[in-house]
Amino acid sequence: MGVTLGRKAIKGGTGWDIVINGTGIYDLGAPIPYIDVFVAISGGNYGLAGCFNDPSEYVCNGKTGYFPGEMIFGLGPYEVSEFLTNLNANPILEAQHIFVMYSYADELIGFGCVVWGRITCFIPRQEGYKAYYTYTHYDSKNKTFVAQY
Repeated sequence: MGVTLGRKAIKGGTGWDIVINGTGIYDLGAPIPYIDVFVAISGGNYGLAGCFNDPSEYVCNGKTGYFPGEMIFGLGPYEVSEFLTNLNANPILEAQHIFVMYSYADELIGFGCVVWGRITCFIPRQEGYKAYYTYTHYDSKNKTFVAQY
């Protein structure tokens, strides 16, 4: 969950999580300024394919989790988790330059990094991306250090 949680930390602001300080409300403060490059590796920015069947799980819930919503054909997904909806709608950029890396063989994010026909690894307003075909989720980070640089 590093990509989405990193994005939220950079953007700052408030949020809600049931396990935080009894009230669920947290405040990360002001956005972090002056980040030149943000490299996002295999993030579930529009939800996780594994969360289709059980939006009630802690990781997959529709408020703070990675629920990818349900599809209304012709209209697109609706009711994507509140956390992801707010994160992707937030106009604050993660950095001056945003790049994404992912693999079509990612066993955690899902085949092709696709949820409801959309690449969930993509970030709004990203500048570019690099896709791999055979790397696992962890290989996408551990075997791509040259491309990350």
